[in-house]
Amino acid sequence: MLQNIDMHSALDRDGFILLRELDSHVSTLKLARQIGSVLEIEKLLPASGIPTVQTLRPRDTIEARRNQYSGNYGLDRFPLHTDLAHWVLPPRYFVLRCVVGTADVYTTIFPSAQIVDLVGRPALGKAVFKGRRRGFGCSGLVRALSSHQHEEVFRWDPVFLEPLSKYAHALKHVMDDPVTFESQTSVKLAKPGDTSLWTTGGRFTGEALLHYVNTGSDSLRAVIYQPLYQEAGKMETAIHANNMQTNYSSDVFQSLSQNGNLGRIPKSLRQKIVRLYEAEAQARSHIFPVAHKISVMIPEDVKKIRSEADDKA
Repeated sequence: MLQNIDMHSALDRDGFILLRELDSHVSTLKLARQIGSVLEIEKLLPASGIPTVQTLRPRDTIEARRNQYSGNYGLDRFPLHTDLAHWVLPPRYFVLRCVVGTADVYTTIFPSAQIVDLVGRPALGKAVFKGRRRGFGCSGLVRALSSHQHEEVFRWDPVFLEPLSKYAHALKHVMDDPVTFESQTSVKLAKPGDTSLWTTGGRFTGEALLHYVNTGSDSLRAVIYQPLYQEAGKMETAIHANNMQTNYSSDVFQSLSQNGNLGRIPKSLRQKIVRLYEAEAQARSHIFPVAHKISVMIPEDVKKIRSEADDKA
């Protein structure tokens, strides 16, 4: 399918390209190699433990390290940034691919050309930043706008780059102004295989799950939390009812487990929910056979003189 797509023209024109349900049966690494040369981080930085293909999912701050976006923002909206801005030379292209998607979650993309026009090339060339953390492949000092092999490289990251010069602080002021991003583009990766390829020098973006919980909060509430809450409420009612007639099910939990939506819940909360349903299944396996046996063993004459009202008294 890739042979029939003129990606270079789209990338030169728009800075990114969106391909729907692209070879969903093919691994992301194999697909990336069909597009171009892959920067294999596992070979470049073997001691880092960073995989070449990274799986992104919503996480709370307590579940991630401070050197990660989730460790700083958790389930809130991530700020716009260029990926690996603290590297000496960031990768030219990035591939973002959907594994489990949803219809109301978007990745935001914004053209850096508008920042260049707003601030000016001379000022951006003097906007010097310091990487907050030194490491192999990372640069101590970087400029917001530089060049490599006659191509411009724009970089911005409010977490991992610290402004040093007055021009860098001026850029930070512009980037902190919401008015700057009124013309941003929203890209929706909703189905497995949906793939977005963008140039890091021409566009900057939030990572795969930039708005996963923020923009998708209505989906989380309607599809996951409310049904689970209602199902757990019925479980509680059945337990306190103390009779065989009040029944309940775990259909919602089973469905969320099968379609992958359970993975959208933060890990710490997800583990508690799983333990709750495991305890429910174990309790049901003990209680219902015993209750049924008791109902069978009670003599008919006892049933006639003992009513449900007596049991509740």
